[in-house]
Amino acid sequence: MTTNLLQLQEAWPKESRLAGLPSGAAAWAIAQRVDRSTLVVAPTPAEATLIANELIFHVQGRIPVCVLPPDDVRPYEGLSPHPEIVRQRLTALKLLHSGQPGVIVTSARGMLHKVLDAQSYAALTQRIQAGDEFERDRMVQAWIQHGYHAVARVEEPGTVSTRGAVIDLWPIASPYPVRIEFFDDEVESIRRLDPQAQRSDQEIPSVIIPPAREAVPTEEALRRLSGHTQEMIDEMGGGQTTRRSALQDLRQGLWFPGAEDYLGAMWPLVPLWEPAERCVVIDPEEVRSRLTSFAGSVADRWATRSLVDRPPVRPTDRYAPLDDARAALNEGQSIAGLAVEDAHKPNDYRAQSNQGLYVGKGDLAPTIGRLHAWLEDGWRVALVVDSQTRGERLKALIGPHGLQVEKEAVGEFTGAGKLSLWIGDLPRGFHCEPAAMAIVTADELFGAKRRSQVPRKTLKEATLGSVNELKVGDLVVHVRHGVGRFERLKRIDLDGRLQEYAEVQYRGGDRLYLPVTRLDELYRFRAVGESNPKLDKLGGESWEKRKSKVRDRVLRMAHDLLDLYAQRATVEAEPYIGEPPEFQQFCETFPFVETPDQAAAIEEVLSDLATPTPMDRLVVGDVGFGKTEVAMRAAMRVVLSGHQVTILCPTTVLAFQHLESFRKRFDGTPVRIEMLSAFRTPAERKQVIEDTAKGTVDILIGTTSLLTRDLRFSHLGLVVVDEEHRFGVRQKHKLKQLTSTQPTGPVHYLAMSATPIPRTLHMALSGLRKVSLITTPPADRRAVQTRVTRFDEARIREDVMAELGRGGQVFFVHNRVASIESMAARLRTLLPEVNIAVGHGQMDKKQLERVLVGFIRRQHHMLVCSTIIESGVDIPSVNTMIVNRADELGMAQLYQLRGRVGRSHVRARCTLLIPKDTPLTQTAMLRLRALQEHSDLGSGFAIATRDMEVRGSGTLLGEAQHGHIQAVGFDTYVELLEEAIANARGDLNRKRLDPEIEVPVPMLLPESWIEDLEDRLSAYRTLAMCRTTAAVRNVLSDWEDRHGEPPEEVLNLGWAAEAKVRARDLGISHIRWKKVRVDLDFDPSSPVSRERIVELVSRDGERFSLAPVPGATDSEGGRLVVRFTPEEGRWPFRFLHWLFRQFENEDDETSNT
Repeated sequence: MTTNLLQLQEAWPKESRLAGLPSGAAAWAIAQRVDRSTLVVAPTPAEATLIANELIFHVQGRIPVCVLPPDDVRPYEGLSPHPEIVRQRLTALKLLHSGQPGVIVTSARGMLHKVLDAQSYAALTQRIQAGDEFERDRMVQAWIQHGYHAVARVEEPGTVSTRGAVIDLWPIASPYPVRIEFFDDEVESIRRLDPQAQRSDQEIPSVIIPPAREAVPTEEALRRLSGHTQEMIDEMGGGQTTRRSALQDLRQGLWFPGAEDYLGAMWPLVPLWEPAERCVVIDPEEVRSRLTSFAGSVADRWATRSLVDRPPVRPTDRYAPLDDARAALNEGQSIAGLAVEDAHKPNDYRAQSNQGLYVGKGDLAPTIGRLHAWLEDGWRVALVVDSQTRGERLKALIGPHGLQVEKEAVGEFTGAGKLSLWIGDLPRGFHCEPAAMAIVTADELFGAKRRSQVPRKTLKEATLGSVNELKVGDLVVHVRHGVGRFERLKRIDLDGRLQEYAEVQYRGGDRLYLPVTRLDELYRFRAVGESNPKLDKLGGESWEKRKSKVRDRVLRMAHDLLDLYAQRATVEAEPYIGEPPEFQQFCETFPFVETPDQAAAIEEVLSDLATPTPMDRLVVGDVGFGKTEVAMRAAMRVVLSGHQVTILCPTTVLAFQHLESFRKRFDGTPVRIEMLSAFRTPAERKQVIEDTAKGTVDILIGTTSLLTRDLRFSHLGLVVVDEEHRFGVRQKHKLKQLTSTQPTGPVHYLAMSATPIPRTLHMALSGLRKVSLITTPPADRRAVQTRVTRFDEARIREDVMAELGRGGQVFFVHNRVASIESMAARLRTLLPEVNIAVGHGQMDKKQLERVLVGFIRRQHHMLVCSTIIESGVDIPSVNTMIVNRADELGMAQLYQLRGRVGRSHVRARCTLLIPKDTPLTQTAMLRLRALQEHSDLGSGFAIATRDMEVRGSGTLLGEAQHGHIQAVGFDTYVELLEEAIANARGDLNRKRLDPEIEVPVPMLLPESWIEDLEDRLSAYRTLAMCRTTAAVRNVLSDWEDRHGEPPEEVLNLGWAAEAKVRARDLGISHIRWKKVRVDLDFDPSSPVSRERIVELVSRDGERFSLAPVPGATDSEGGRLVVRFTPEEGRWPFRFLHWLFRQFENEDDETSNT
């Protein structure tokens, strides 16, 4: 029975079965009439998230929409769900029990999870208003029991911070934190808190504080748990140890992994559908199938757990019975994409998905034709884009095809036969012939934008952009004018058009005004050591003299480097060509999706192995970013050719962990993996050495014991060095001998490091070594919160108990072996309830192994240790680190230490302790400040470049480069080095081209849009540093997401940045927009052939003409004059981008959307 879709806007149908509502249409239908609490059940968590996003778009804030996800761990696995999962569940629970209309979207699996009943949830929720009286300390302890984490700064939901009479709190399910100020025990005021600035502003009358976890261990809950679990133990006939351990930890406030399994025994739970007034099921047959599968999994896993691993709680206490869930589905309404008629004819709305409209990079004409046909038939059609910027590009794309679009509010159509533009994030749309309407998203036409991916950085970008944010008062270097001081951003009125410029002061008070579109020409001055240079004279000769001197020295060095390349090219190693089926199968068994950087690094390493030139590659990647998998792929490829691989580690602990991880990864293959280290007995060591010489050991892992003379390989093909920065020059020399003196010839060399030492980094920048950068973090990894504080026992106790309270473990680093036991004793006195172990490099090796293994197995809460954990120790449950006397450690050491925490999805914290009364040296201050500044994921390379500034770069080829970097600044030095290498290789056409774009339109970031000066300056520089149009568009999208809809001046700024990128690629040095024409000056290095330009002039002489560039010879480029019509002149940048396409090799207009 066909039903008009538009009837849903008037009233929700009473029929239980609705059909003809495919993906995209179902959410629109539900959004039309939401007048009560509604539970929507989708087949999978991914589909539930999509439907929730679509509902959020369609309801436009009229009602709240939440996703209630299932736990992301398997039932009874002994693990806790991701903190974000917990936050989402509690946010949905707040909506569910609010009594207000709203939509909760879940999956089939999520539907079986029971939830707290309304009475229990209300008992755990607190409302505070001004004038209330509380005992502050007791109230904060209650919040911590309810799952809030005590922190120094409140920066994410579920955290609390106390400072005397001030409490900062970020309630779960709240969009912002609050600051509560007390007068004695009375609440004096409650204000909203800016989590970035840590400043309070607007006063609010009250705040609601829900629990931050579902399983809150109150006294009443623990009494209920004790009785319930005792009944289950009597019923099961065992499990008393598990029960006792769980109760003991919960009573002490220690949250252990898997504690959520006890929720049903602590609090009364109800099925999810009971509090909801309406239940709607998407794709009911698939939902029923997945319900059955998950219910069976729950029963099987509980039944197959041993009494030690099985929580003494019935599955039905935590999960709803399958029959009850099926009955709830039958009582609710169902929505299917396909109408299947049986005894009960469903309402068929005959909507269809937009899958057939996909264009990608193909021909746009068929889709344009369908849009025209719909409009001619009087349809109402809306195009949906995720930003104003993308909307402008879409208009420019479809405009030439006769389609005019008008921007409307979401949900509003311009009219019948008209094309509307909606701005918002909508994953999927639909079209419906009976309703004569269509909603089409840009993602459906051109593919979804993967906004979460970070573009892969080049070595130069990672180095120059790592610590190069400009601030007012900084010394800066301009590529042509030298060293000056950045003063401010200044607005100048040019012929009635307001433009913004960076003002740079030089010696004698001279000032340079640099357009903000050219901020990429300005670098913060970075040298080595602590001295600062004098300002240059604007227009003087001192800068050019210094730069010329350094250029000559660097050019000589570049020729020496090429000589080394030539020497390397004269020897050959075994090439490993192709990818055998066994290798492809090995790659398929990798349990994660490779990050873009990781995949690129693997490809680069395999390409190096396939050539006869011995590989010498450095893989730079943050700790936990996947360097080890790169080495495993290379090792497998070499072993499959019958050759051997050796892996050198700086410590015995790291070697042991590599042995475990390699054996686990290579499990099921015939590859034999052995280890040589202090953990081996003399007999075991002898046997391994003999088998290695025979060739029966495929992969040998070890410490510097691998460099001994008695070790021989049958056919060594690859040497891998992990944490290369930990080895000294003498050890590296022995390693080079190992790689070059094998009987079978030179071998390939692969090094890995998170923080390469300055010399290694310098060699990489100069091109002597190939480098692969892995800067993309794995999914769910979060940056480590880093803080520096004076030694304070109260702070130490707070950090440790906060970590144990969320079920984690703690590293306490004390790098003095002589006093490490006394420090451990002091901590045991401070923390009597904590099990503390001690480990350091001077312990008996077997004893150290037992301590580390015991800590990995969670037999200890805290490990007091030396820096032996610095390299490679990987324990995901450790997410708090305290480093004593951090001022005595090097920057790379501190960074490596910090990398030992935060290796799971939990937010990690690192506290760097410095002495109470001892003043810090300047170098220590610089190191600690850099570590605090670079707390983002993937910042190891930034730490290395900063370390290069603090320490100097060492020597290269026997000649110190310290003075050269000091003379011109690190960034200019890198530019000169890159230029010299290109010249030495004969690349004489390499030239830095910075096009000037003169278009008479306002281009700036208004103060009303971005108020903070430093934020505005950073935004300008970020845009100016873009080298691709995709990067420009990502920046514009980020701005819009952060600051709202961009005004016209900002859109013009984006268009100008894209024009500059494309002009640079085409070798256009200058663009001048005049009244009726535009002049394009082509540089001699332009890739656009003169024949192509002459062809345009010959084809359309009225529009195109050639003209000389004033003051230039024929060999110095030329000028193309292009005339435009008054209508074309209204949209300068649209005309310019059309013009660029006339010179580009591929006219792929769809790629610009």
